[in-house]
Formats: sequence, C-alpha cells, structure tokens
Amino acid sequence: MLTATSPSVWALVAISILVGLAYAGTVNIMLNGLGIVLSPADNPGYLPGLNAGAFNLGAGLSFAVLYAVLTQVNGGAGTSSYVLSIGVGGVLVVAALLCSFLIPPVETSASDR
Repeated sequence: MLTATSPSVWALVAISILVGLAYAGTVNIMLNGLGIVLSPADNPGYLPGLNAGAFNLGAGLSFAVLYAVLTQVNGGAGTSSYVLSIGVGGVLVVAALLCSFLIPPVETSASDR
C-alpha cells in the first residue's frame, strides 16, 4: 500500500528497481543453476532453455491476466482495481511457489557423497 495511498513515481521506480535486482541477482541465477544440475548429462542446456521459455510464457500470461482483472474492477478506475490486481499477482506467485515443490530432488552419485 506504499504507492496506492500516496502515489509517487519515484517510489514506484525505486520499488521496481529493488524487485528487479532481487530477482535478477538471486532467483534467476539460482534457477538456472538448478536447471543445469537437474538436466540430463548429455544435454546440460535443456532445462535452462525450458526455463527461459516458461518464463516468457508466464510473463505474457501474467500481463494478460492482471490487465483483465484491472479493467474488470470499476473499469480500472480507483485504487481498488490496482489492489485486486496485486492480490491476484500474489496468488499467482504462491501458485508458482507450490509448483516449485514438484521439482524432483537432485540425485547424487556415490562419488559425490
């Protein structure tokens, strides 16, 4: 509610930069590393490539879903439509977190132990 109650372009820019750096600096690097570890030995770039495709698909769908939610509530007027869009985005993030539990554990060989 930082920018919803008192809109400020600079607060929005600062929050966007912080979130972007946090994602690019931590989540994306770890996810690509995990993709290399879980990829088949004969094709180590398989899962990072699949991750990039899934990321692009998710980004496109999230823009479509969040914009649809934004415009359906009060015609996009007022802060309630923005708050609901952020709430729906939060639900999508939680759904992604729950899906991450479906990632199989890394199998270690006897020489790695």
